This record gives sequence, structure tokens and C-alpha cells, in this order.
Amino acid sequence: MKTGTALLLAGGGIALLYFGKLATAAATYQLVFKNVAIQSATNWVLTFTLQNVSNATLSLNSLAGTVSVNGNQLGNISMFPASPIIVSPNSQIDLPITLSIGLLGIPGIVAQVTQQAGNSFDFNVVGNMNINGLVAPFNDDVTFQI
Repeated sequence: MKTGTALLLAGGGIALLYFGKLATAAATYQLVFKNVAIQSATNWVLTFTLQNVSNATLSLNSLAGTVSVNGNQLGNISMFPASPIIVSPNSQIDLPITLSIGLLGIPGIVAQVTQQAGNSFDFNVVGNMNINGLVAPFNDDVTFQI
């Protein structure tokens, strides 16, 4: 085997190992819906915990999704940081994300809150993240009592 061929195969093996670790990290994340802070009728902040349960670093490049409450679409969340958010191996970080509430979603939610005081509300968040250059879907449910 020629030296050039051996170097090319070795380089390909190293690249496969490196990109394989990135793909594994992107596939083994946990996104946990943690909290809803209602600061005003149109200013809500959803907090998520992004957990990296792999031995590789996670780079969160972007996140976007939709939020519904008891089956009624409420609005959109998105995060497009100027530089990636880094999550070290075997660690976690909190991600506070502002909810952009759709005007059509407010009346249904207000009616539910006023008519169902003391009942539970099911928040569902569905979307995608760009982790390590790969698209990773998420679908989180959490129930709160108001």
C-alpha cells in the first residue's frame, strides 16, 4: 500500500470517529421542559434544561418550535444565538426562551384559565434543534396546575 493511500485511509478513519462522536452526542441529548414564568399577558418565558449525557461536547446552534396549551396553539419559541451554546460532556444548562404569543391563541387560553381555575393545563412544545450541525427533533409535555 502506498503512503498516500494509507494516510488517506487513516485520515478518513479519524474523521469518521470524530463526526461519529458528534452525531452520538446530538442523538443522546435530553431536553426537559422545566418552567413557565408568566410576566404579563404577552410576555412568557419558558425554561428548558438541556442535558448532555454523552462524552462529547454539544453545540446548540439554534432552536425553534410551537407551543400549545390543552390542544390550542399558543405561540412560537425560537433561539438563534450569535455563537453556539456549549454544553460540556455529562452536564446540563438551563435555557430561558421567550414565547412569542400568537394573538389568535390568547382568547382561548384566557377563557380556559378563567373557566378552569384550579385545574391542570397541559403544555406541549414541539420543534427542532440544531445540535452539532445535525437537526434533532423534540416533543415535550408538562402539566401545570393554575
